[in-house]
Amino acid sequence: ALAMKTRWFTIPIKMFTNSHLLRQLAVCYMTVRSAKNMWKRLPIVYAKLFALPSPKVKELNNVLSFGTIAQKGYVHQVNFTHKIRQQWLLNIQTNLENNKSKSENYSSKNFDLDQFLFNPKISYLLDDNKRFDIFYQFQTKDNLIRAKEQLTQHKLGLSAVMTQNQKASVTAEFNYFSNLFQGDANTPVAYQMMEGLQPGINFTWNLIAQKKLTKFLDLNLSYFGRKSETSRTIHSGTVQLKAYF
Repeated sequence: ALAMKTRWFTIPIKMFTNSHLLRQLAVCYMTVRSAKNMWKRLPIVYAKLFALPSPKVKELNNVLSFGTIAQKGYVHQVNFTHKIRQQWLLNIQTNLENNKSKSENYSSKNFDLDQFLFNPKISYLLDDNKRFDIFYQFQTKDNLIRAKEQLTQHKLGLSAVMTQNQKASVTAEFNYFSNLFQGDANTPVAYQMMEGLQPGINFTWNLIAQKKLTKFLDLNLSYFGRKSETSRTIHSGTVQLKAYF
């Protein structure tokens, strides 16, 4: 089965009938002189080639104790899903994003991030209740203001999901991160860009179990762990009992 969002259905037609876009693509690749420059130019090529529609812009103002933070962002997303025979599922996701944040009183919290993401995933469907995934994610983030920090991230992961008649489920995931970060890693912007991780090699893992005890009562158990090159292993967990009225 082939699933694709309706708004993206015209992509192949535009790609092969617009010769001007193809010429732009060729010029972009001819001017690439290194792999690093190629990844920087890829979001530009991607946007021109697929003629992305105008995104929906989201704005949010948060009033906190230290002042107001105004946030604004948009995202272009393409999702492709294809089932191979009965037990294999291929999913490919690509994103082009921009996120801005402006603090009323703390300029160190300001950022304007251009982001590109490429995330292929293949899943093995053992049966209706068991699924195993292996995935890779390539991501770049460029801060366009202040110190102009840059992040190139590679992520490789494994996950498994098991359910039992919609009454219980167990999810496990293990991730490997390689963060190439340029800039000061001890700033609010760096924390935002690396999502709490550190430059270099990082590992994260989690285990989440959910059980429906009664018609009105659910039990949730969560465990999270992470390890970086410069810190000790951090373990955390939660227990939640949820009642429905």
